[in-house]
Amino acid sequence: MRRRQLGALTGVRFFAATHVVVYHYGRGLVRLPGAGVRILDQGFAGVTLFFVLSGFILAYNHAGDGPRQSAREFWAGRFARIYPVYALGLVLALPALLAPLAGVVTHGRELALALVTTPLLLQSWVPSIAGRWNGPAWSLSAEALFYAAFPALALLALRLRRRGVLLLALGAWATSIAVVGVYLRLHPDGQVHPGIPTALAPWLSYVRYHPLARLPEFVLGVATGRLFLLRGATTGPARRRWAEAVAVLALAATLAVAASPVAPPFPSVHGGLLAPLFAVALYALAAADGQGPLSRLLASAPAVRLGEASYALYILHVPLHDLLGRALGATPWRPAPLLFFTGYLPLTIVASLCVYTLFEVPARRIVRGWISGRADREAVGVEAAAARAA
Repeated sequence: MRRRQLGALTGVRFFAATHVVVYHYGRGLVRLPGAGVRILDQGFAGVTLFFVLSGFILAYNHAGDGPRQSAREFWAGRFARIYPVYALGLVLALPALLAPLAGVVTHGRELALALVTTPLLLQSWVPSIAGRWNGPAWSLSAEALFYAAFPALALLALRLRRRGVLLLALGAWATSIAVVGVYLRLHPDGQVHPGIPTALAPWLSYVRYHPLARLPEFVLGVATGRLFLLRGATTGPARRRWAEAVAVLALAATLAVAASPVAPPFPSVHGGLLAPLFAVALYALAAADGQGPLSRLLASAPAVRLGEASYALYILHVPLHDLLGRALGATPWRPAPLLFFTGYLPLTIVASLCVYTLFEVPARRIVRGWISGRADREAVGVEAAAARAA
C-alpha cells in the first residue's frame, strides 16, 4: 500500500541542499550580521538532516501495516533511486580528480583508493579519501550502509511498542553524542576547526565521514518515522495547528543553536547534536499536514518539485562549480566571486531540475526495469532447473 506523500518533507530537502551549497561556495561573499555568518558556517549540519530524513521516510513507507517488500526488492529500488545521478556526478567530477596528475605523484595511493572505492560506494570506510572524488558523494557511501541495515531495522521497529521505539531513538542519539564525547575527551588531533584538512585531523575524519559513526542519525530517523506511524488517527485541525507550532519552534531552536555566539564544539554538530531537533521538526511538519503557513509553503507544488530535484542539486553542485569555472577560463573565486556565485547558484538549481526530469526519473525506470527483468529471468531459470531435476 502506497502512503500519501509528505509534501512538506520533500520541500524541506531543497532548503537543506541549498544551505549546503551556500556553505561550500557562498560564505563570506555577502556581509551578514554575526548570527547569519554562524548559521552559514553550520551548513554541514544539513547532512545530518538528510540522514534523519532518510530514516524517517523509509520507515514511513516500509515500517507500517501492509504488504512488505523483500530485502532484495528494497535494495534494488534504492540502487535505482540513487546510483544514476551518483554516477553522473562522478563523471562530471572526473576532470577535477585527475587534474593534479600532471606532476603530482605523492598521493598516488589515495587517488587509487578513491578510484576503486568511490564507484562502489565504499569511500567513507576510508575517511582520509572520503571526499576526494566529488566531495558530497561521501554521504551516499554512508547511506549505502543505512540501506543495507534498513530491512533489519524495520523489523526491529515493527516489533517495538511506542516506549521501545522512544528508547531506540534516545539510544541512537546517545550513541552519536558518545562518539563525539570520546573524541573531544581524548583530543587526538589537537586543536581543530571547521576548515581543517583531513590530513591534519585524521581521527576527526572518522567522526565526520565513517558510516558507522553516522549510522545512529539514520536510526533516529527510522525511530521517528515509526513513532509517526504509531501516533493514532485523531489528527483534527487543532492538533495539526499545534504540530505546525512545534515544527516552527524546533526549527527556530536549531537556528538559535547554530547562531549562538557560544557555539558548541563543531565536531559535536557533525556528530548529531542537532539530530533530535531535526527529528522533532520533521515529525511535526508531517503531522501538520499543510495546516499552517510553513507546512503549506514546503508542501506547495514549486517547493515539492525543487525538493524532488534536491538530490541532483546536492550531488552535482561541486562538479558543476568546477566545470563552470573552467568554462570561464578562470578560477571561480577570481576576479569577481560574488558575481560568479550569483550566476552559479540559479544555474545549478535549473540544472538540477533538468537532470531530475530528463535523466534521473527516466534512468530510475530503466534501472528498475533492468533489475526486475533480470530477477524474472533468474526465476524462470530456477523453475526450469527444478523441472529438469524432477
